[in-house]
This record gives sequence, C-alpha cells and structure tokens, in this order.
Amino acid sequence: MNNVNWQILEQQWPQFVLKIEALLKQLDLWPLQYQIDHVALRTNQPEATQALWQQAHAQGAQLLSDTMVNGRPIYVFKSTQSWSLLNQDVKVIEMPFPGEKQYFHQGWEHIEIVLPAQVNAVADFKKTIQKQLPNLLSQAQKIEAEIKWSMPQAAGEQLANPTIAIKKNGVCIKLHPIALEHIVSHHA
Repeated sequence: MNNVNWQILEQQWPQFVLKIEALLKQLDLWPLQYQIDHVALRTNQPEATQALWQQAHAQGAQLLSDTMVNGRPIYVFKSTQSWSLLNQDVKVIEMPFPGEKQYFHQGWEHIEIVLPAQVNAVADFKKTIQKQLPNLLSQAQKIEAEIKWSMPQAAGEQLANPTIAIKKNGVCIKLHPIALEHIVSHHA
C-alpha cells in the first residue's frame, strides 16, 4: 500500500484493535488494568508520513513534539478524534518517519501502555515488570513473541523512559513508566 490516509487508517482500526486484544489475552494482560498512553503507526515513505500529519493538522490536531529519536524524526500529536481502544479513548498518536526498514503493512503498528514506576534504567524497569507483572515475560516466551528492551532517547529529553516491546502477528505492545505526553512536555 503506497497511499495511506486517514480514511484507510479508520478502515484498519477495527482489525488492529482485535489483534491488540488477542495479544493482550495471550500475554495474560486482559482485561487491561493500565492506561493506554498512545498508538503508533508506520509508513514506508517520508511523503506519506508528512501527508498524514498535514491531514491531521488540517483537522485540528495539536503537535506535541517534532524531534529526533534514535536518529530519525518522530511526530507526536494529539488528535481531535478519539480512537476507542479496549474501553479507553486514545488521542495521542506517535508517527515516526520511516528509517531504512520497510514495513510489510503500513498503518497502525503498536500501542504503548504506562506501567507507572520510578525507574531510570532498563534493568530497573525489568525488576518492576517482574514484580508487577510476574507472568509477562514467561507468557511472551511461551507464545514465541519477539521481546525487545530499549531506552528511547530524544534530543533534549530529560526523563528516562525504559521500554519493553512485545511483538507478535504484526502488532506490538510496549510498556514504559512515563506517559509520552509528559515526556515531550519536559524537553530541554
């Protein structure tokens, strides 16, 4: 799909929600007890990313951040539209510009969930996960999901936000301790 637009994203949404719900169930995170922080989508062309932002902006979306993260620009914005996801209304959308990796599927890719914790490093967040969600890692391994730990870093970012990403069947669930909107409001 070379042309991705908000109409296509709206059509993709129900299937994306079903896949996220299925992964949450496989990970024993259902029913979800935590805040869904934001959703993210992927494109393969910078022009598509820019066009999506221009469409969102024309509809009144508020840009929260336009910064470099791990070497590429990422837009974070608050949509005027609420995206209903697992009985929560999500308005914050993360939209990275594409890197070298080409995605088979362009559109909705992951959700990020806030697992509140006072941590500054991946090792400390791993301990939090083991304490608060003791079955998460074993369930992820059991279903043969891809697990990735990271410490995303944006220029001028002052708050550490270690992250675990669990990916399976073309969707991903990420957990981190601080809401993205809070992170971007604390840039230097």
